[in-house]
Amino acid sequence: MAFGNGAPRGWPDGSGGDLDADQIPQWIAAGAWEPLSTNTVTAAAPKEFTTGDDAAITCIEYDFGTSDSWFFVTVPPVNWTGSKIKFISHYIVEDEIGTPGTVIWQLGADRYTNNFDLDTISFSTVNLTDTLPDANIPKYRITAESSELTVTGATATEAIQLRLKRGTDTESDPVYFVGLKLLFV
Repeated sequence: MAFGNGAPRGWPDGSGGDLDADQIPQWIAAGAWEPLSTNTVTAAAPKEFTTGDDAAITCIEYDFGTSDSWFFVTVPPVNWTGSKIKFISHYIVEDEIGTPGTVIWQLGADRYTNNFDLDTISFSTVNLTDTLPDANIPKYRITAESSELTVTGATATEAIQLRLKRGTDTESDPVYFVGLKLLFV
């Protein structure tokens, strides 16, 4: 099981975390997520993309039409006063075949103390849709912020369990999840 407890000094997008004063961020890299027990997927692994620099990026591959789910437990920052979160997804689309589509990320959240059976949890969820532009391939994508997601009853003193999956979208190519910026609002 993976646990996170704080944000790094800088973000992969180089922003340094320029956020509104009421947002407390955590960076959760792909390698920190665990596949749910019912999945037939493998853990996050380094992958080389066709950039010519031979750099490998640790990521999770999400194929089109699959319902792979990944799990993470985090502890909110101690100064978090609400029960709402948002997220920003970082991912890569390697091969663009045909017209670019949309990628939908679905984040679910629940208090960790509510249910420990990961296959039966009834998560509150929020979808985040990202429309791909016509651009050079591969594409490193940073989405906009998601809508707020209420984690009912959550406080800064207890852990939150998260589930990430790819929603029903129109992008037929695999996408490679790099990580997400979790915002406590």
